[in-house]
Amino acid sequence: DTTADSTTAVAGTVPRVITIAEYSGHIYNDPRVKVITEDGRAYVRRHKSKFDVIYSLSSNTWAALSSGAFALAENYLFTTEAFKDYWQSLTPNGFMVMEHQMYTPRLVSEIISALEQLGVADPRSHFAVYDLSRLRRKVTLISKRPLTDDLRYRALGELTPEKFADIHLQYPPANDSVGNSLLVKIIDRGWQAMADSAPVNISPVVDDRPFVAQMGLWRNFNVEKMQKVGSIADMYGYPVSKLIMLIILATVIILILPLNLLPYFRSEQHLRPVPWLYFFSIGIAFMGVEIVLMQKYSLLIGASLYSVATILLTLLVSSGIGSRFSEKFSFTSVFICIIGWLLLDAFVFRHLIYAVGGVALPLRMAITALLVCPLGFFMGMPFPLGTARVGELIDWGFAVNGAASVLGSIVILLVALTWGFTAALTLAAAVYATAFVLSKITSAW
Repeated sequence: DTTADSTTAVAGTVPRVITIAEYSGHIYNDPRVKVITEDGRAYVRRHKSKFDVIYSLSSNTWAALSSGAFALAENYLFTTEAFKDYWQSLTPNGFMVMEHQMYTPRLVSEIISALEQLGVADPRSHFAVYDLSRLRRKVTLISKRPLTDDLRYRALGELTPEKFADIHLQYPPANDSVGNSLLVKIIDRGWQAMADSAPVNISPVVDDRPFVAQMGLWRNFNVEKMQKVGSIADMYGYPVSKLIMLIILATVIILILPLNLLPYFRSEQHLRPVPWLYFFSIGIAFMGVEIVLMQKYSLLIGASLYSVATILLTLLVSSGIGSRFSEKFSFTSVFICIIGWLLLDAFVFRHLIYAVGGVALPLRMAITALLVCPLGFFMGMPFPLGTARVGELIDWGFAVNGAASVLGSIVILLVALTWGFTAALTLAAAVYATAFVLSKITSAW
């Protein structure tokens, strides 16, 4: 039986599908199809029923990948925890088909890790990988039941010798020609055994570090290759995105920071070293927290568009209100609240995110605002509290704070890419703690 009683199509945008309606068989007009415009993983988490089939057509177009748009962006559709969500949303006889052109070695590492964490006895018997060479795509089939050889060969159509050019079973290897491929080695030996020799980063991506497109490795850095690399070089192992961030960081340090130090070399009024470092610290920390929260709460809200809008609106409004009432608070109470809330966000709120992930989008946005608002309220206070101490030198406080904000956005992203959001928020808390210590050295202001 190949018919479907009902189908749910979860799409980020609908207009593109409408423009190719005739080619796709007017599927969105079929009365058996229910169209949901929502992040796919968010929908899976909140949907109470189980699915017989989950089909994930590559959510990233080749044009988008080639632009480098995802190199520095989080993507919660392809994490280890995401595969656990998909697995738990399948019926006992259910299947999931995921198709992507670049991520497959890393996705396989995640699938094995996810199934092992779920207690599946033999994860390798529950999936197969196909190479659609003419389309430059790879397809991964995941089955709730162990796959038989017969099913593997018939899942995407009868794999006759004539069709091998179009569809090739890459795992389990159909013949000796692919038996030594990186993909097969990852599956047979584990990603840890292949990590040091693999040309790309194959470590499983997790929700705390969901940068699946970050496949570049520093060991592949070569000055001679810099002139030839493109925006997609990260997916072939060249660390172009990290390199770009380091170049931006160096540019800011070399060109912008010296401007903030000019008064020290001239006979002009200038901030003393302690307040200079104070404004520098809160500038780095504020922007770092803002960047991390926008990316981290995409897991709860779903679409990055809503996450960015919610976080920015909440932080800007609440910090503005906090600035207005800053004179009613002491340095000690403000920094204790900021540091405490950041540590709660880093180590506690992530569990709450999973707990409420099944509610409707407006409620998820409201919960996000409630979690961020108190933090923003107190984060708006350190700057006005500091400016009250420096008097007419407030302009230099703005200048130092602005330059630090640019640095903060790059530094915190590098930390998040390397060690994850928890480490990034912990670092931000440490920088705020540094600012607190500086605020207590009143004789140096």
